[in-house]
Amino acid sequence: MARSNHIEDVLQATPQANGLLFHALKDGNSAYHIGVAFRVKAEAGEEEIRDVWRRIQLSQPALRSVFAWRGIRFPHQVIYAMPRISLEYVRVAQPGLEPSLNRLGLDWLAQSKATPFELDAEVFRIACFHDVEAGVLNIAFSFHHILMDGWSSSLLISLWLQGLRGQSIAPLEARLYSQQLWKGLSPHELQASREYWDAVFQGLPDADAAAATKLLAEPLFRRDGQPRLGRMPATARSLWRAGRKEEIEALCRRAGVTPASFFYLCWALTLAKLTFQKSVAFGCAFSGREAALAHNADRQPLGLFTNTVPLILTLDGKWNAEAALRAVFQTLQQTQRHEKTPPLMVREAAGLRGELYDSLVVFDNYPIDASLQDAGCGAHLAELHSEETTHFGLTLTVSGTDQWKVELSAGESYEGDPDAVDAVFYAFESLAADLAAAPAGAPIGDLALSLGPDDAMASSLAWGERNAQTPDINALLQRIQQRLGDFPEEAGLIQGRRRIDNRELGQGIRALQEQLRGAGFVPGDRVAVHLDKGLLSTQAILAVLFSGGSYFYVNPKDPPQRKQTLLTLAGCGIVLCGASLIAELGADVGGRLLLDVETAAGPSALAGAPDLWLKRHPDDEFYFIFTSGTTGTPKGISIRNDSVANLLDWFVRETALGAADRVLGLTDLNFDPSVEDLFGSLIAGAALIYPSPDILLDRQAFIGLLREEAITLINFIPGAIAQLVQDAPLLPAMRLWIFGGEALPVRLRDELLRKGYAVSNHYGPSETTVDCLSARQSLARDVSIGWPIQNAVAYCADIFGQPLSAGVRGELRVGGRPVARGYAANPAESRRSFVEYGGQAFYRTGDAVTFSPDAGFQYLGRIDDQVKVNGVRIEPRELERVVEAMAEVKACCLLPVLTRGGKRQWRLFVDGTAEPEHLQSRVREHIRRNLPESWVPAQIVAMDGFARTLTGKIDRRRLLERAEQQELQAPSPAAATDPVEEKVQEVWHAVLESRAATDVNFFDAGGDSIKIIALQSRMQQAFDRDVGVAVLFEHPTIASFAGWIKRGDASAGHPAPSVSGMQPFEEHKLSSAQSGKNRLADRRRKAKGSSAS
Repeated sequence: MARSNHIEDVLQATPQANGLLFHALKDGNSAYHIGVAFRVKAEAGEEEIRDVWRRIQLSQPALRSVFAWRGIRFPHQVIYAMPRISLEYVRVAQPGLEPSLNRLGLDWLAQSKATPFELDAEVFRIACFHDVEAGVLNIAFSFHHILMDGWSSSLLISLWLQGLRGQSIAPLEARLYSQQLWKGLSPHELQASREYWDAVFQGLPDADAAAATKLLAEPLFRRDGQPRLGRMPATARSLWRAGRKEEIEALCRRAGVTPASFFYLCWALTLAKLTFQKSVAFGCAFSGREAALAHNADRQPLGLFTNTVPLILTLDGKWNAEAALRAVFQTLQQTQRHEKTPPLMVREAAGLRGELYDSLVVFDNYPIDASLQDAGCGAHLAELHSEETTHFGLTLTVSGTDQWKVELSAGESYEGDPDAVDAVFYAFESLAADLAAAPAGAPIGDLALSLGPDDAMASSLAWGERNAQTPDINALLQRIQQRLGDFPEEAGLIQGRRRIDNRELGQGIRALQEQLRGAGFVPGDRVAVHLDKGLLSTQAILAVLFSGGSYFYVNPKDPPQRKQTLLTLAGCGIVLCGASLIAELGADVGGRLLLDVETAAGPSALAGAPDLWLKRHPDDEFYFIFTSGTTGTPKGISIRNDSVANLLDWFVRETALGAADRVLGLTDLNFDPSVEDLFGSLIAGAALIYPSPDILLDRQAFIGLLREEAITLINFIPGAIAQLVQDAPLLPAMRLWIFGGEALPVRLRDELLRKGYAVSNHYGPSETTVDCLSARQSLARDVSIGWPIQNAVAYCADIFGQPLSAGVRGELRVGGRPVARGYAANPAESRRSFVEYGGQAFYRTGDAVTFSPDAGFQYLGRIDDQVKVNGVRIEPRELERVVEAMAEVKACCLLPVLTRGGKRQWRLFVDGTAEPEHLQSRVREHIRRNLPESWVPAQIVAMDGFARTLTGKIDRRRLLERAEQQELQAPSPAAATDPVEEKVQEVWHAVLESRAATDVNFFDAGGDSIKIIALQSRMQQAFDRDVGVAVLFEHPTIASFAGWIKRGDASAGHPAPSVSGMQPFEEHKLSSAQSGKNRLADRRRKAKGSSAS
């Protein structure tokens, strides 16, 4: 090489090169290594080989260039006039050993990859291993992707063959190289591309969620739920022989598409099934050249011409293979017309700042013309190996002529499970094989996903115990009736501190039956019950059931408007209630008969056991319940006798419930876990204890009750009692904690297990009769929702409804006897939520799960928009609709936010016309008046307008970002005036996980009935004195509570004794003296009023 080498040209780096330079400097150069090794049969000497390489460099400006960016405004590509890359020539001394020759080339590539390029000094390396005796050259070269693309590698191989065949290699002027490299879009073409991508994203079925496809975020790529650390590149590959290639090409000819469409379709199907998306996005690489590379090679430049753009496909599971291929081919053609669109413009159209996808498909990246392999032309190509690493998480490459080499490789920065790459590649290959062999009309959505050869054993389709001997509902009700008669002196029900024996319970049932008959009740009627949880409501429910009817419980705590709505939707002709409901509804009874059984209640003169109607049919209704509706209207569910009988038989056996048990009935009767508490206890002869309504507001009172009543079993929401039982003393009688309704925290579970209690995690939407899955918990396993109960079946479904393999995220679907028939008078919602698979009805839960053959199903969260606020499952739209009915509210949006502590908190964002402070309090009170208390979100955030997507929907991502900015920019809350106030403020911030001023009410700052328990516990620890919940209601701001502390007064004006010095029963007495439903409600109302003054 010449020692002096002047600069021929300096070109500003292209946008593609700029992007790669940025990633190279950020992630490291090794992530953009491209390596090629090819074997040539040729008779040539060392000097001739070196001369060919010199002529190739002279012909290609790219091979004489490096990149400069230091100290200048824009990066540039510097082109030198003379060749500057030396050829590393190695003569092999062991003739005839072609495998060893190939190994030398591969080893050289590995070494080159391990040595990052210094892009301002070196971007290309090359070596030649020459077996002179055999006439074989193994040429290996590697380069950084910033210099050129995979197609350029094919062009370079073609130039080598030209030179070794003695053909001329025409030089390409740097000026022409610059013109072709910078050939981009005209302003008209740029505008057309912008309009195209806008239309693509606007046309997606769900523009808010379906744009981005992040495969590597799926649980399959994680081990033990956590990303793996360290670089672990993984590659899976196979060779598709000529026969398989011909089969696929024949299918593509019938569909009128190119073979590339087949691979894009198979990868799109793989993504759809693994990410639960019908609309998927992945990178698609186009050559950026207009002519075939193998022809006129000396007129084409090496360089970075490849354009990688998203291929966005919305798959219809009903398509057959040919229809799907044509749809892909059409999208491919449309996308190729806009391949030069700047990536930033595409992301702007998608409304995303980050990457749209993390996988790339490259078809025929190294095209080789057949003439280059023709031995009759002299020097010819015998073998080709290529390898490429990019910043994409996964890259699927397909290359070859007579047969296809298919490879899935992880990027250099890949941090997932290496085994997952093999699993995904197997899934892709099996889908490709099934698609090619599918019958002509077979829907593509029916193709099964398989992650390995033994995957059939790991299907997520799981059955519970098949029990044909389940007693029918008549037999179970008869068991309750007999127990009431056989054990009249037993206290089957305890309300507060009052023990109610079976005689009194039965007499009240009989009296209510007489009232029902007098009101015209006939078996099969649905009767509403509007009574406080306790003796009378229990008698009313049993009276309805014993008489052959079904019940619908209306919670007296609900707002009047909601009661009216639910009663209308339920269509009950008779309502068993008290005077309060009659006063609330007034004349607006809607043709219903309101029976005031509360006023008439008292000792019954009727002797004997209640009557029992024994002709209940399995398909008849046992109870009626509502769940939240997507349209803003609650959805009614009729639960059958057969489903309840199956549930209760399983529940009593699963929990080993018996006469010695004492069950704490915490759940309100309008929530279906109360069915297990009430009827399970009555069937087994266990005592059911209904505590004071305020028991969950006082930790000492709660622990005291568990001890005094020797509670053995609790079945409740974990979040509601986690603070109550944390670090609680051992409860000798307690044997089983049952949790459900929301995700079970690991910390709570482990603490209870370590104390020796049994812990069960139950799962079941209302549509599946309380519980359809359950799991006994163990310290040795992750938290799971386990396995189907008896006579139930469940599976993890892909986006098309097919069972998924173990470890893949999908939607939980439940079938069998627990499943309801649909929603009452709502056929559209019923068709959407109740579907068929394998000839059986399944309920689509909307819950995201994975399946494990060892642990069963693991709950991951919601797939649809349904959420849980304070443990209650709601549709955001129902809450939003209620709030948007306010005159001062223009729009609102309920969204989850991660707090500083890593917990998910639901916030309601409101765009209104009033001042923020006024609007927030008004909205909160409006929710309380129209919806249950548990529906109030953690925070209500007033916004001045909402950003919108191209389709006009609220841009939720930008809304969250804007809220975070507002929170950071918000003025600091009123500073504490002294050390006591400062200490109180710290506790508040720890509980609420947000800032609050010293004069803001706890409930207006995001507090609720669960958080106030945590506040009580932390205040007691912080100040080493007893703090009753009533005190927190009376002093609901930081300033007022700090004043109470400073005065040194506990409840009645006496210094509070240290909590550590009190005995449990003394704590209970003190707390109980301050509790009581009416007094606490008064204090809460006073607290709301005092904070405003």
